[in-house]
Amino acid sequence: MRVDIDFSNRFFHSSLPQLLFDGFVLTRTAVAIGVIAFA
Repeated sequence: MRVDIDFSNRFFHSSLPQLLFDGFVLTRTAVAIGVIAFA
């Protein structure tokens, strides 16, 4: 059980920053496309 908790914590801590980074990149890309489209 301890191994499962450790694995889930490690997975959560390693995937959460990646999700935030992907969201940030996608948002910046969408904004850039919008600026180019409406400029």
